[in-house]
Amino acid sequence: MTAALVLAAAVAASTPTAPTVPFDAANYPRKSMAVLRRAEPCPAKGVVLKDILFSTETRWHGALRATSAARMETVKAWTRDIGDPDAAPKYAEEATFSEGRRLEWVAVPEGLLAYLQMDLQAGDRVLLFLVLTGCAEGSPVWAVDEYEVPVQTPLEGGDELIRALPRIDGEDAGVLGPREAGVLERGDDAGPLGAPVEQRAGLAVHRQHA
Repeated sequence: MTAALVLAAAVAASTPTAPTVPFDAANYPRKSMAVLRRAEPCPAKGVVLKDILFSTETRWHGALRATSAARMETVKAWTRDIGDPDAAPKYAEEATFSEGRRLEWVAVPEGLLAYLQMDLQAGDRVLLFLVLTGCAEGSPVWAVDEYEVPVQTPLEGGDELIRALPRIDGEDAGVLGPREAGVLERGDDAGPLGAPVEQRAGLAVHRQHA
């Protein structure tokens, strides 16, 4: 499945009464998460609502974690604000994506995660249509509304993404598992790729689909 997935279809499938809003990519201007971090800084404490739509090209890594209680409070406040409070439990998990050399935890709604896992391999490019829902404990809380898989191209020698990770507990090289993701975490953020992981990765860049 390589076409854009409509969130309304994925999320509302298990909740017939949920409102369905036609997806319009024009509502999601291209803007990086890095730019929004600077333009929309988060306070050190408390829940802050933002509800900013945007799109950015990332790479899929696929490490998963449960959405923390603090971040879920932001999601709940956001879904109430947009008039769909019953949707909050569907954002129970977050997955890792990278933008440049920074890994980000992004909440993915129930029903959409399985499609991402089927469509993508570690390191694949993916265009995310996102919402900056708000802030929790000083960090932005991102959520996926929809995604689109562009044509994959080989990684270039100067590509910032470092994909080669050692096999851990049977996990495939190139997939960030719980241990790698743990090394990268800074609070609720996955944080930039740091020296420990770069050293373990051997600074090797895999060329994909060569």
